[in-house]
Parts: sequence; structure tokens; C-alpha cells
Amino acid sequence: MKCAVVLMVRDFAELDEAYAFDYTFQSLVNCGISELYYVLIAEGFRNIPRSFVRRWRTEGIHILDCAPVVQSLLADYPLLQALSAKRVFKVTFLRHLILERFFGGEAVLSVDADVVWRVDPYQLFGQWDGGFIAWSTSGFLTYARSPDWFRAYRAGLESVISGGELTSDFKQAKFGVTRILHDQHLIQHLVAKGVMMNEWQTCWSTPAFRGLCVMANPLAPKSGFRMPPERIIFRREGRAEYFNEAFVPFWHMQTGFSNLCSFFFIAAALNAAKDGRLPFPLAKSGEDNLKTALLHRIRDLIVENKTSERRLKEIRPLMFRRGVYKEFFEGALAERLFTDPVWWEPGVFN
Repeated sequence: MKCAVVLMVRDFAELDEAYAFDYTFQSLVNCGISELYYVLIAEGFRNIPRSFVRRWRTEGIHILDCAPVVQSLLADYPLLQALSAKRVFKVTFLRHLILERFFGGEAVLSVDADVVWRVDPYQLFGQWDGGFIAWSTSGFLTYARSPDWFRAYRAGLESVISGGELTSDFKQAKFGVTRILHDQHLIQHLVAKGVMMNEWQTCWSTPAFRGLCVMANPLAPKSGFRMPPERIIFRREGRAEYFNEAFVPFWHMQTGFSNLCSFFFIAAALNAAKDGRLPFPLAKSGEDNLKTALLHRIRDLIVENKTSERRLKEIRPLMFRRGVYKEFFEGALAERLFTDPVWWEPGVFN
């Protein structure tokens, strides 16, 4: 099995600020990673400082140019050329096919760039010898090994591009989405139609996952338990985090949760939510989202350096994962955030 991230790099400084690679990679090293961890650059490898590449290579994290693999894919499957016009989604859609070709069909754990590991991923997933797995309905960690899986994925992707029947009925009613926007949508749809079978529940019940809280999204920490408790308590011991007695093996610091962390500091700076519950950071259909919309707009202004308010200008670093990681993993943010008076949803924490 290989563990790999696929990225496209236009502006490395901007991408590094957004994803805090130094922190993420150092966390992997601290876990005592047992095998090479791959970061494949589908486009823009020349934009990464060579010193950065050399530094992490010595730690077992190999940052490699895979642009030739992308070009070979596009040559072999001309229909995929249509993705070139959609640069935002190009690598997201192609990453599984890139990984299949780059590793010659070997089993691959595809990992989102915003996953912060607290254990060696090879230790956690290395004993799994079953089929395709993805956490519940999310594809932030996707394990695939069967040629049939990759063929099914390619067929689904070609249907997305051509408007084929296989994907024409996709709908995500919760968010009002009626077209497939990224690979996670596609995988969810193919599983729902029975084209793929997700063995996550079987994997989750193996000994490697016993006593762990495995979350796709920290916005819903109870989802990390096979049998969710009524209330939970967060605690930290050194570099280890727990909900009740369940150890958290990784944190998926996805955009919604990272935004919630930023909102904590915006609200504190404005004194608008002192000792008050933070709003859920995603709009919900049919509800009054004024507070959430205002926080999103304020965050955008801070990121774009378009606010003259001194207190807001000072917290700009906390709008990016680099700043969030420092406060969350090294500061007191997690202990302050995971409490009942502050958490966006009541009745979760003791």
C-alpha cells in the first residue's frame, strides 16, 4: 500500500499558507512514519522551492513531479481533455487515475491535503486487505486496489464530462447541488447506484480501529464513534487528543471546520459572541443565515486585507490553516472550542 496526496501548485506561498505543509509534514514525522509518504504534483512542480523538496525528502516525504503521468492519461483518454477547461476540479477528478498509473495499480490510500495525522497511516491502514473504502459518505481518505474499481471510476468520470446517463441523476438535496462537482460527489454517487461497494464499515470494525474516534469532519465529533455516546469530553495529553477515552488518529481539518476555528477569533475580536455559541459555518436551506453570512463576509474582508479595523487586521493569520493549526494543536483553541457554551450545536459536550 502507498499513501499519497495529489496537488496542483500555482503559487506555492499561497498554497503553503492555506495548507501549512510544514506543520502537516512534521506531524507525520512525529508519528514515526514507517514508509514513504508521497506528495505528487500534477502541475506546477517548478513552483516549489527545491530546498523545500530536499528537506522533506530526508524525512521520508517525497514530493514528486507527476505531470508526465497526467499527460499520458490525457493522451490515452482524450475525453479527459475537457477537464482542462475546469482547472479548479482538474486534479480533484483525476487524482485516482493518476495514482493508479503512477503506482502501477498497487493499492493506494488517497489523502486530502488537509489531513493532519496523529498516527502512522501505514500502521492504521496497512493491515487492511479488503476492497475499496472511504469514510461513510466522504472521500477525504480513499483506499482502492481493484482494477475494476478504477475502471468504474473512469466510466463515471467520462459520464460526468459527456453528460452521460450514469451520472445524470445525481442530486445532493441537503446542499441543493444537482451536478457532480468533484471526485467525492462522483464516488458517493457510484456507491449509491451500486457500481462500487464501500467496505468502510467492515474496515472500521477491525482491531486497528478499536478505541479510536475516526471523524470525517470535526464539526460532527460524535460521528467518529461506532456507538456515539450521549455527551463527550475533549482532552489533550501531549501530542495526543481524545474524545472521552477514544484517541483521535487524524484530524480532517476541512474548510468548514477550519472556518469555524477562524470564526472563534473573529467573534472574540468583535465582542459579538462573547460566551455565546458560534454559528454553524455552512448555510442551511430555509434558515436565517444572517450571522453566518456576516462572519463569512468579514472573513473574506480580512483575507483580502480590505478591513481597516485594527483588531481584525491583527488576526489575519488565523484565517488560514497555518494560523489555525498553531492555535488548535499547540495553543488552547481546541479546549476552548470543544465546550458546550461555545460549540455550534448544543448537547454535544459535557
